[in-house]
Amino acid sequence: MSGRAPLALIAIGADAGRLRQALILGRAEIALGGEARLLAQGESVMLFRTMLVLEEDERWQAVGEPTLAELIDEAIGDGVEIALCQTSVAMMGLTPDAFHPGIDYAGPVAFLAGLGASDRLVVV
Repeated sequence: MSGRAPLALIAIGADAGRLRQALILGRAEIALGGEARLLAQGESVMLFRTMLVLEEDERWQAVGEPTLAELIDEAIGDGVEIALCQTSVAMMGLTPDAFHPGIDYAGPVAFLAGLGASDRLVVV
């Protein structure tokens, strides 16, 4: 590893722009040789559905950037660990088959318990 403190991100709202930036930060940390993981809480879990198509996806594609769904897949492929809050998924009436492959499920206690003393925590 790079000696960098791991980056832990928590997404708390259904804001696709904020989630996009969190995924970009996670991928950047991986590119620097570090570790990154993200926990999606509340309504943010809805943004991880495999069939999600957003109005702004076309604008991102027009400038050569991936859609949010593609960015999620790329982040997972790069090594960003993504977990969805189990309770939030249940509250939305969804099941794991609605989400991208490679996503885990955890609650906030398990996510926070996995943080080290020097981990950097960012809430988006």
